Amino acid sequence: MDQPLLPVEGITSAAVVVRDHRASMEQFARFFGIADWRVRRFDGNELIDGHVHGDIMHASWISARGSNGRVAFELIQPAGGQSLFERHLHQRGEGMFGVQTAALAPERIDEIAARAAEAGIATLQECRLGGERFVWLDTRSQLGVVTILQGAPGGERVDLGAAAGEGPPLPVQKHYHFGIVCRDRTATKQAYERLYGMDKWIEFKIETDVTLTDTYYYGKPVKHAYDNWVGRRDGFGVELIEMRYGDAVYQEMLDTIGDGPHHVFPTICSPEEFAAAQSFFAANDMPIIQSGRIGGLIDYFYVDTRRKLAGLTLEVVTPLTENWLETMLPGEASYVLMGPDV
Repeated sequence: MDQPLLPVEGITSAAVVVRDHRASMEQFARFFGIADWRVRRFDGNELIDGHVHGDIMHASWISARGSNGRVAFELIQPAGGQSLFERHLHQRGEGMFGVQTAALAPERIDEIAARAAEAGIATLQECRLGGERFVWLDTRSQLGVVTILQGAPGGERVDLGAAAGEGPPLPVQKHYHFGIVCRDRTATKQAYERLYGMDKWIEFKIETDVTLTDTYYYGKPVKHAYDNWVGRRDGFGVELIEMRYGDAVYQEMLDTIGDGPHHVFPTICSPEEFAAAQSFFAANDMPIIQSGRIGGLIDYFYVDTRRKLAGLTLEVVTPLTENWLETMLPGEASYVLMGPDV
């Protein structure tokens, strides 16, 4: 098998466009328990070979990269000029736009970008700064997200231990997957197979009164249906979601900003742990906007953390039985959902 174009090494990071990086850092530190951050300003006057959509780029932005060793995020605040981040903020508002699945040396970034161009994948934005190379590949139509090629975090170290000190309101285990709303989930699946070599998949056909019960949308009973592919390569997992009918958070997204990244899924916890977090959610204006029960084995919830977490929605799963995983997903299928230990 040929080496896939895109590598997966280490902890996958979600890139999020924000209006205020400092305020967002405080919220992500509190919610995910991330104390260690690296902050760097990309000054348009210091960038080398900066281009966006093929044109010379005159733009600045601030990047804040944080990780707790289990989950990682890059928060990017536009700071002037026309960058892909400024355009995202203008067109879609705050929210997740890309993923980084490996920390790469500059020469390897150039190699991948050249192979991507040969495969018909354009470079959306690129620059050099301080001897480092940064490339953002335009894989939105294929993968639903921008692919980020860059090295390890650099810049000024910022300690937000005080904000993270109380600990997150829920256990934070790993990025089990990123949820991506698709118009054609099978075509998107084929792109992940082709570009990432993602060859482990499970399929869910979700429908009220068929495979799903107790379905609620913004607190009201609802009947809806949607189909998912959940795929994995090593520590990188994706959920590709295609609506069939009814009211759901996915259709809401399609109707407002279109397809693309929808949620992060960092938590599997007991019903008691989830119940204990409700006071935190209520105090921070984070309502449950969709929920359901699958096979009497698990409940799932979407918590509306968008106002506090820069457009991100949070998925939480609460198992109802001790043997839920082997009953619901026997054999290798359980690995596709759970992934490797972090």
